[in-house]
Amino acid sequence: MRFAKIYIPLALICLCCLNAGAKSTIKLHEQTQFSAEDEKVERPAKIPQDAWKILQKDSLVQDTLSYENLPTEQLPRSWFLASSVHLNGPRENDLVVIANPPLAGGNITTFWVFLQAPDGMKLVLTQHAHGLIIKSSRSHGHRNISLVGATAIRIISATYRFDGNQYRQTSLSDKPID
Repeated sequence: MRFAKIYIPLALICLCCLNAGAKSTIKLHEQTQFSAEDEKVERPAKIPQDAWKILQKDSLVQDTLSYENLPTEQLPRSWFLASSVHLNGPRENDLVVIANPPLAGGNITTFWVFLQAPDGMKLVLTQHAHGLIIKSSRSHGHRNISLVGATAIRIISATYRFDGNQYRQTSLSDKPID
């Protein structure tokens, strides 16, 4: 009887803690696949000012601002989606930024990947594609990234690996659609 008075409540507390831990794991789920067709992201994030300044200087952004007769200071935030991701570990808040129209086209968009560095956000990848996939495999501690694009007759995919400073293309696949 004494055993039951001590161990049953202890077991119930442990079960509750495990259940709470499972719920927090679900909350930590992050989006690892992004598409030009997405109108929103699972973990929206505000673009920090240092990343915003980098985006303002991007040639695609500058060309589009010029075409729209807008000064850089009036760059609309609606032209971008951003999602918080963890490329090196759970402690840093890295960022995937996705172009919205008028920066994006039919079935293609631009992806910008920023790493959180000690001195602020650092742009480590800019690429046009239909989709971006953050892989579980790693290079120099950072998760690898695949970008995918398609035409009416071909599928093109490329893998990017972190080289300690930025993401570089390490493989390219160009296959006909079967």
